Order: sequence, then structure tokens, then C-alpha cells
Amino acid sequence: DAMLKQFIANEPDIVFVDNNLKGNMSALELITEIRKKSADTPIVVTADYAVRPLHKKVRQLGAQYLLSNPLSLRKVNVMIKKYLK
Repeated sequence: DAMLKQFIANEPDIVFVDNNLKGNMSALELITEIRKKSADTPIVVTADYAVRPLHKKVRQLGAQYLLSNPLSLRKVNVMIKKYLK
């Protein structure tokens, strides 16, 4: 998938991925694949509805946090500061 290729090529310090990711790979699959490549890269998932079952699932797969859409610059900055100390 293009998103995974971008992750591998760029080695970002933090990853934001929308739960409604379009393409060959779902957001949950992408989290799993990123974790295979990097156990340490913080992953923040965004979703239209940040419900408890989804929060539990993304945490089980290795994401650090689930944010509700729409994102604000303040929310993004908080996540960056929190995970890139």
C-alpha cells in the first residue's frame, strides 16, 4: 500500500492515520504493518466517532491515541508535544 511505502521511505517521527483510510489497506491493517517495521513510532488514529471499542482496538494494535475528527491544530500540537518529547 502507498501509505506503508511512504512510512518505510520517510521514517516519520509520528504517524497520524484516519480510521476511514481509503485504499488497499485499512487503518487497522496499516497500524499492524507499521508496528512490524517500527515498535517505537507513535501512531495517532483519527476517527469521526472515537468510540470505546475502536479506542480499545487501536490501542491493542499499538497506536498510542485515538482523536475525534475534525482535528484542530491544538489537538495535533498536543499529540506532537506528548509523543515527541
